[in-house]
Amino acid sequence: TIDSYSELLLWWQSQDSGKKAQREFFKAIYEAIEHHPGDEQLTVAGMHFLFYLSDNQKTLSQVGRIAIQYHLNHIGRIDNCAGSCRAADTIVSIASSYAPILARTQGSKKAITMLESVMDARKADMSIYADAEAYVALIDLLYRAKQTKKARIKLDFALKAFSGTGNIGNLKYLDTLIPKLPETKN
Repeated sequence: TIDSYSELLLWWQSQDSGKKAQREFFKAIYEAIEHHPGDEQLTVAGMHFLFYLSDNQKTLSQVGRIAIQYHLNHIGRIDNCAGSCRAADTIVSIASSYAPILARTQGSKKAITMLESVMDARKADMSIYADAEAYVALIDLLYRAKQTKKARIKLDFALKAFSGTGNIGNLKYLDTLIPKLPETKN
């Protein structure tokens, strides 16, 4: 059983990558959230890990919706972070993972609106890595929704904003898919 945020992290760091171990961990997280709903660190981190442990779209849709609806302003712990983590990284990562699921189940417009609102609400509290992850998800949503111009504008911004961070591989891939905008003369 998992009864604290620290125990959750221990399970995560020591878990076997096999399917059986993942199912057991998923169940343990579910039970931990159910038994400790007032422990926001445990709940939100657990929800975040569920996106890595399950591919059940219905379950992840519910997890994402609940996380954004009830924990948008979550202040994540960063004391166990080895790098440049920030307080909003976990909830922004959940939103980035939830957005494509939301697009498939309720439409691109709703997913784009949700992700943009999370990015706007938490922009002061997210690391450059979470910001880049969110931009990748947003640009991909825009591109798939055939909003090519808006996707290109966001992509050009993101390529400049995140150059040199070592976290732009997915942006470079999107750069190969999304047509460049025509040059305008001043």
